[in-house]
Amino acid sequence: MNPHRNDDPAAALTAIRQAQSMVHDKVAQGSWRFDLIYSTVAAVMVGGQAAPLPFNVLASGGGALALMLLMRSWAQKNGVMVTGVTPKKARWVAFGLGGLFLILMGLSLYTGRRGDMIWAPFALAAIGFVCALALSRLWFRVYRAETGAKG
Repeated sequence: MNPHRNDDPAAALTAIRQAQSMVHDKVAQGSWRFDLIYSTVAAVMVGGQAAPLPFNVLASGGGALALMLLMRSWAQKNGVMVTGVTPKKARWVAFGLGGLFLILMGLSLYTGRRGDMIWAPFALAAIGFVCALALSRLWFRVYRAETGAKG
C-alpha cells in the first residue's frame, strides 16, 4: 500500500487545479530579460535580411537557433515549455507577431537588394525590436487575462 496515495477524487482534482494555477502564475510573471533578448534576436533577424548572401541566411538561421535556445532556457528556468500558441487569444497575438515579422523581413530583404536605401534595414530592425518587445508584453497580458494567472 502506498502511504502517499490519495483515493479521494475531489482532493486529486484540487491538487491538479493548484498545480495548473502555479504553472500559469509562473509563466504569467514574464521576464524583461527574456523580452529584451527576444526583441534583440528578432531585430537582428529583420535587419540581417538586407545583408548579402550568405549573411542574410546566417541571420535567419542564427536567429532561429537563438530563439530555440532562449525557449529552452525559459523551460529549464520555469519548468514548463511555452510555445506562445496557447491559450486561444494569446495565440492570435503570437500569429500576428509572426506575420508582422515576415513582412518586416521581406521589406528588409527588398531594401537590401535595392542598394539605394542603406538606412532602411536599420530602421526596420528598430521597428522589429519595438514591435517584438510590445507584442511580447501584450502576449503576457493576454495570457494572464485568459488564464486568470497572477503576474
